[in-house]
Amino acid sequence: MEGDNLVGQRIDGYEIIGVLSQGGMGVVYRARQVALDRLVAFKVILDATDEDLVKRFRRETSIHAHLAHPNLVKVFGAGVHQNQAYLVMELVDGPTLKEVIVRSAPLSLGFILSAMGSIAGGVAYLHSRKILHRDLKPANILISREGAIKVTDFGLARGDQTHS
Repeated sequence: MEGDNLVGQRIDGYEIIGVLSQGGMGVVYRARQVALDRLVAFKVILDATDEDLVKRFRRETSIHAHLAHPNLVKVFGAGVHQNQAYLVMELVDGPTLKEVIVRSAPLSLGFILSAMGSIAGGVAYLHSRKILHRDLKPANILISREGAIKVTDFGLARGDQTHS
């Protein structure tokens, strides 16, 4: 299930449409949840034989399952298909903060203050749940077409996941 060979497949009720991004933990696809006819992000681990990677992915899923904040990417579900773990998340259809910085720097003070307020709100919520993101960077901040700021990628998160 590595790379883009999932495009065109249907997995557990999700139709895989295309590749959104690829990172250290896996590939994120644009997918359609068939039953609800909604677009989602479908994240798959690249190497399920790497026990540390699988543990990190499971921790990310567990952490995400207990979170609800407007500045954090929502998780809709998780599962395993052909011995590969996947996570289904809200699709934030827009650029990362890193892409915006590269494309539009210098950014306006108004945008910076608004973005930082949103990011700080999401991070404060995480801290109130005793969760430390540990990989907070512009590439892990998504900006929707409507301008909503969402913190994502909890693969390196640390904390007590028993808090809800």
